[in-house]
Amino acid sequence: MLADVGPFFALAGFRPNADWRPARELIDAGGLSARVDRVAALLAAAADVSETHIDRRAAASTSALGVIARLVAVGIGSAALTGAVPRLSLDDLWWQPVDGPLPLASTNGCWIEVRDVETATAALYADVMDPVVIPVITAYQRRFRLSSQVLLGNLASAVAGAAMMLVRAAAATAIDPFELARSVTSRPVLAGAGRWKGNHFTRSNCCLFYRVPAGGYCGDCVITARPRTSHSERH
Repeated sequence: MLADVGPFFALAGFRPNADWRPARELIDAGGLSARVDRVAALLAAAADVSETHIDRRAAASTSALGVIARLVAVGIGSAALTGAVPRLSLDDLWWQPVDGPLPLASTNGCWIEVRDVETATAALYADVMDPVVIPVITAYQRRFRLSSQVLLGNLASAVAGAAMMLVRAAAATAIDPFELARSVTSRPVLAGAGRWKGNHFTRSNCCLFYRVPAGGYCGDCVITARPRTSHSERH
């Protein structure tokens, strides 16, 4: 069911082959550097500039957002679509280093049944966020000196983005994706990371993508959401 919505939400059963890599590489300094190098190369190619023109911290934040969003989508998607959350850990999770949504597989077939938004939120933190997502965030923070505000903003943005994708897919859901996303982002760890206005989320900080040549601003960017003042008001 998850794969039917799209590859961003899929979680496969693990079948050993050379393409799968252990998830602990996602918190290893060497593994992270390789991911960020690849993202920097892709950003440079898209902007038709040398990689020396790519801000390293912006590339690291972009890489982190991609990994975080993929991990979060598995949890949000499974809770909303199936009423169950996979029990993930860095020792049971596998990934493939591709451009685009990372293929994910798990050797742990344990799923936690959730009845409503409250139990789903608790399970997401206990079985996805705390054991997998937060260690990835910590690793990026230490390796690339990214602030916790930027990385937690990426996490909140990923939660809101997963909900939006589910709603746009018009899939039948057991739990409302937006209600779940609002609940997840209301927890203390994400307090202050952004705000909701209806079903639109605006983060409280920037992911740094604007520093990339031709990068622009994201749809939930705090910079574009700020009220604009006239010339006379500024002076």
